[in-house]
Amino acid sequence: MAQASQSSPQPLTPRVLVVGPGDGSSRAVAEVLNACDTLEMVGEPAVLDGDRDEVDTTGVSVVVVVAHSEDSVLWRSVMGFARPPNPLPVLVVGPEALRTTAFLTGAEDWMPLELRAPGSAENLVRSVHNAVIRRRVAGGLPTHGHLHGLVTGIAHEVNNPLTVINADLEDACERLLEICEDQDDDALEDELADLGDMLREDQAAAHRIGALTRALQNLARLADTVPAALHTGPAMRRVLRRIAAANPQAPAPIVSGGTEWRVHGSVHGFEEAVFNVLQNAVYAQSSAGRDEPVEVEIIASLDQVEFCVRDRGDGVREDLVGRVLSPFVTGRRPGEGLGLGLTLAALAVRRAGGDVSVHPRDGGGTEVRIGFLPARQTASMVMDDEDDLAAR
Repeated sequence: MAQASQSSPQPLTPRVLVVGPGDGSSRAVAEVLNACDTLEMVGEPAVLDGDRDEVDTTGVSVVVVVAHSEDSVLWRSVMGFARPPNPLPVLVVGPEALRTTAFLTGAEDWMPLELRAPGSAENLVRSVHNAVIRRRVAGGLPTHGHLHGLVTGIAHEVNNPLTVINADLEDACERLLEICEDQDDDALEDELADLGDMLREDQAAAHRIGALTRALQNLARLADTVPAALHTGPAMRRVLRRIAAANPQAPAPIVSGGTEWRVHGSVHGFEEAVFNVLQNAVYAQSSAGRDEPVEVEIIASLDQVEFCVRDRGDGVREDLVGRVLSPFVTGRRPGEGLGLGLTLAALAVRRAGGDVSVHPRDGGGTEVRIGFLPARQTASMVMDDEDDLAAR
């Protein structure tokens, strides 16, 4: 995104730039804001699409991004406006499904796209003013910097007592087992068995909290990664070793296509994206009782290097297909998934200008396509031998 110079003075009356799809929704939002005497509109609403990635923000105080659904253009747009060198406060206006995504990508606030509801216009204007005020109070610091520090601090404070809780629960379960073994009273033994079940449920809940804090730390870390030229071969081999260690009973994924490419991304981001997608596929296939390996096909073109991960699990529910990349959306049973795996993958890839898409497969199952922008291909690096990959 083209940003205003760092020395540009901030006007007393907030100057608002509206960007969004080339339909009436952006204009409707602009008309509501333009009718307010305490705001100044900057030109006509700008159109965000796949062919336009530069918007002039000179003299702009706040950006209002109008969106109907979650896609890579939305992610890159919000992060482009909200991040350095001159971060701007961003307000996302769109459906409820975009609320969490808005904050995740650096927006100051989210508003529903319901301008006809009573009080909605006033709420929209108030949210624009509040976004400007919060950013001025924060001194213009990038939102992701706050996110990283806040999440890391909270995770540290949660993990310290959680370690004690886990240790105490494990000790309590062991002591209870010893007491049960020495009991002759059937009624008391049944009561102690119920107590043991409660403690094991508490253990599972504590482990889930720990997994959540680690996932959120990873989320914040991915938001701060800096993409560069990445060699996919070694990274892919590390991912496959992690998959084998995490799923010792599952067959190793079958990889086809050349694996040695140079793409635009970060090592941590690439590995987390591919690992989370592969882990979801292995879990889906195992849950469906299928014992064949997950398929990974790597397709390279001049425009992108695409990693296609295919499974024969039960597939993504129809009502989740459009939301499955959003945080905390999962098709697993309660307690079995955090709903952050694909979100981590999407954040890592889109942070580097690529994209992630999810598609149902004919015959059942799911295909997840992870597309990276190519950095530079060296002919001598290309390797098509699957056996060589598996051996490493």
